[in-house]
Amino acid sequence: MMFIVFGLNLKVYTQDMPDRSVREFFRKNDHYSAALILESKAANHPKDHKAWYDLGNAHYHSRNHTGAIVAYERLMKLIGQEKTLKNKYYKAFYYYGSSLMAEERYEQAKRLFFEFTRLKSGAADFRTMKRWANQRLKACDLRMNSADKTILSEYDISPLAINSGYSDFGPVWMDKNRLIFTSTRSDSVLNREGAFHYPNKLFIANRQNGWSEPAEFGSFAHNIHHTANGTFSADRLKFAFTYCQENKQQEVRCSIYLSEKRGKTWSTPVKLKEGINKKGYTNTQPAFGLRRYKRQDRDVLYFVSDRPGGKGGYDIWYSLLDGKTEPVNCGSALNTIGNEVTPFYDQEAKELYFSSDFHYGKGGYDIFKAYGTLKSWKRPVNLEAINSGYDDIYFSWRVHLGNGTFVSNRTGSKSALNPNCCDDIYYFDYTPASLLEGVVTKKDSIPGVLERVQLGLADLEHLEIPDSVHWFTETDEDGRFRIEYNSGQDAYLVVKKPGYETHYLKISELKKQNSDSLAILMVEDFQWRQKLQGVGEKDIKVLSEEVLNQPIEVGATFIMEHIYFDFNEAHIKPEAFEDLAVLKQFLENNPKVSIEIGGHTDNMGGEEHNRLLSQSRADVIVEYLVEAGIDPQRLKAVGYGESEPIADNQFEDGTDNPDGRQLNRRTEIRILRLE
Repeated sequence: MMFIVFGLNLKVYTQDMPDRSVREFFRKNDHYSAALILESKAANHPKDHKAWYDLGNAHYHSRNHTGAIVAYERLMKLIGQEKTLKNKYYKAFYYYGSSLMAEERYEQAKRLFFEFTRLKSGAADFRTMKRWANQRLKACDLRMNSADKTILSEYDISPLAINSGYSDFGPVWMDKNRLIFTSTRSDSVLNREGAFHYPNKLFIANRQNGWSEPAEFGSFAHNIHHTANGTFSADRLKFAFTYCQENKQQEVRCSIYLSEKRGKTWSTPVKLKEGINKKGYTNTQPAFGLRRYKRQDRDVLYFVSDRPGGKGGYDIWYSLLDGKTEPVNCGSALNTIGNEVTPFYDQEAKELYFSSDFHYGKGGYDIFKAYGTLKSWKRPVNLEAINSGYDDIYFSWRVHLGNGTFVSNRTGSKSALNPNCCDDIYYFDYTPASLLEGVVTKKDSIPGVLERVQLGLADLEHLEIPDSVHWFTETDEDGRFRIEYNSGQDAYLVVKKPGYETHYLKISELKKQNSDSLAILMVEDFQWRQKLQGVGEKDIKVLSEEVLNQPIEVGATFIMEHIYFDFNEAHIKPEAFEDLAVLKQFLENNPKVSIEIGGHTDNMGGEEHNRLLSQSRADVIVEYLVEAGIDPQRLKAVGYGESEPIADNQFEDGTDNPDGRQLNRRTEIRILRLE
C-alpha cells in the first residue's frame, strides 16, 4: 500500500475529466480515479459483476472500506453459488472479509475468509493469499472470543489540530514541545484539474498553549522527491529521514539520508552507505536506538525494507552504523510473510513498537510492541486498547508511559477523499491499568541488587506452551523495575536472569504484601550439571533438548532440573513446564520410546510418607503427559522415596548438607524401551 512508504498517492482527478481506462488507473495505483468512473458504470449496469468487482477493489485499495463492503455485497448476490465465478473473483472474498474486519464485524468476516479457503482457484497467488486468510480466520476468532472481556481504556485519544485533509504521518518528538511530522499541507489539490503531484515535506509544530501553525522543518524539502519519516538520535544531534519517488513502473523507491547538527544548523543530508540503501529496493522509516558496546552507548538504526533476505513484504532491519557491518534482519519473532513497518525503539524499556498487517490483530495494521534489541526479540504483544479495525501505525512516546502519538485512518479522521482515505496524527494520554514496581535482589551471603533481570507476564492457563511468557522489560542498574498488567486478570510475574533460578510469582499473592514497592529475591541456579559430576554410582545427565538429540541407550537416566514441588505437596509448579515441554516433544518425536518417571526425596520425614509423596509426584507428571496426548502404556510412575540417594543428606560431622538434600530431592526420567 502506497501510504506505508510515504503517505497517500495524491494524484487526483475530477469527475469532469474524459473517460479513461480503468485498467490504466489500476496500473498507476490511482484507485480514487478508478472508483469515480466505476461508481457510474456499476450504477448504469447493475448486473455487471465485473463492474462491481472492480469497484469493490478500487474502494478497498483506497481504504474506503464502507464503499468496498457495499460493492462486494452486491457482487456476492450476483454470482451466487456459481463455482466458476466464485473462483474467478476469489480476491473479492478475501478483500470483503478484510473490509468487514476494518469495521470490526468479525463474525461476518470470518465467514468470508472461511469461504475463501474452500475455493479452488488456480491463480499463482492463491496459495499465499490462503495463508493470509487462515491467519485472519484465527484473528477473527481471537477478537470474537475477547469481545466479552473488558479491554481497559488505558489511552485517552484525540486527533491533533494540525492535521490537514490529506495524510499527516511520521510524527517524531524533537523535545516535549516540538513535533516533526510529514504532510503535503496542500488544500488546493481537489480544486485543480488533471493530474498533479505534490511532494510530501517535513514540518515542525510547537505545542505551547495550543499548536502553532506548522512550518517547514530545516532545508530538507525536495522539489521532486517526497521527504518523510524523520527520526532523531538519542542525543538529538543526528537526524535521519527518507527521500522517496516513483519510478516509471509506479513503484516507490525510498532511500535514507542523514544530517548532523552543527551549532544551530543542520548539515547537508548525506545518503547512507549502500549497505543500508540497497539499490532497486525501498529503504525507509528509520528509527534510532542504542546498543551497549564496550561500556559505551552507540547508535543503532532500525529501518524498513523490501530487500531480498526478508521474511515477507516489508521487514524491519537494523544497522550498527559502523560502516563495516551489513544490515541484519530483525528476525522471525518480529517479521512475517506480511508487512512490518513504522518502528520506534523505546530505549528506556528496551521495547520496539511497530505495526504489522499479519500478526494477529483487529484488522489492517495493528500496533505491537516487543521486548528485546537487534535481532533478539520476545513475542510481540498487541496494544489492543489503542488499535482499531483500520490502519494504526507510527506509535511513539512523548513521555515514557505518559503520553505520545500514533497515526490512523480510523473513522473520525480528517479525510478529503473518502471517510478513511487519509492518515491523521492522534495524541494520547496513557494511564496503565495497573502497575507493579519494585527491586530485584540476590538471595546470597552478600546481598545486592541485580540489573538486567528480565521480567514478563504469563497467564495462568497457558503455561504449558513453551513461549507463553510475554517479556516486557528488565531491571535498571539499581535493580528497579516497572511493569504494567491488567488488574482484571490474575497472572504470573516471571523473573529471569542467567545464573539464577527463574521465578513465577502470582500477582494476586504479590499484592498481599500491601507495599508500593515489591522486593523480589532471586536464588542462584543450583547448577545440576556441575554438581552431578562424580556424584553417586549412576551416570545421570540433565534433561535438555541437546542431550536428547544425542544417541540414547536403554537405561539412560536424566534429571529434570526444574521440576519443583512445594513442601509436602504434589502439584506441578509453573517453573516445571519448561522441562515438561522438552520431555513431551521428545516422546512425540520418538513414538516407540517408553520411560519411567521416578520420584525421589531426601530423608526428612518418615520413610513410608516419603515413598507415598514421591509416588504422588511421579503420578502427577504422568497425568500431565497423558493429558498432553502421550499413550499411558509408554509411561511408568515409580515413587522411590528416600531409598535411592545420590548424595549425603548430612556431612560427616552430622550437620545438614543442603546441596546433598537438593540432589536427592529429584525427578528422574529413565529410558525403558527404545523400539
